[in-house]
Amino acid sequence: MLVTNDLTRDGRLKIVQDTDYGSYTLDSLLLADFVKLTKRSEYAIDLCAGNGPIGMLMADRKANLKVEIVEIQKQLSDITRESVKLNNLEDRVNIHNRDLKGITDLLGKNKYHIITVNPPYFKVTEDANINPNQAVAMARHELTVTLEDIIKESSLLLDNIGTINLVFRPQRLDELIILLNKYGFTLKRIKFVYPKIGKDCNTILVEAKRGKSDNQMVIEPPFIVYNDNNEYTEATQTILNY
Repeated sequence: MLVTNDLTRDGRLKIVQDTDYGSYTLDSLLLADFVKLTKRSEYAIDLCAGNGPIGMLMADRKANLKVEIVEIQKQLSDITRESVKLNNLEDRVNIHNRDLKGITDLLGKNKYHIITVNPPYFKVTEDANINPNQAVAMARHELTVTLEDIIKESSLLLDNIGTINLVFRPQRLDELIILLNKYGFTLKRIKFVYPKIGKDCNTILVEAKRGKSDNQMVIEPPFIVYNDNNEYTEATQTILNY
């Protein structure tokens, strides 16, 4: 069933969602808040975009930013188009319903300044608990694209100092770092996200720059989602109230 929700608390951005495909999560909002848009940021790509919240939020943050949204699932791409129209962003946000592998054949190489990715978090293994809902399974497990596919394509899409920004799981941080190094990236920033103080980190936000960098990597202050009363922290409320 299709529903329309506020993407921003003040209602200036709307998002169309299909309840059969799930809704966007806090992970998407965390990544949209984490990414740094600078004066030189003119062209951005959101890969594994789902129903497009990150791409639209970036476009809202920077008035001259051109955003390409790439999503393999047709239903999600179609409802993203509806959201883009609803928010009058057609002149700056384009949607591509296709596999991201080989996307440079369509979008070109070494052009983009920013890439954001909320990828499938889990590998497909013999004991993988894959959701019977195919749409949800594709979003969670590497059924159509792997982490290496994403890093490889990003290295081709970005210009020589462009950045890739990912939200991911800490259990695969070592693999992520190895792949970033393999494809010529340098780590710039990492933020660790914790459900509560005293709990293990369950989410990471990572920014890496294409090419070498003289600047040392920064580990940002931790982000805590809930307080001791199981209520959202002030930091979480700020993101939800964007």
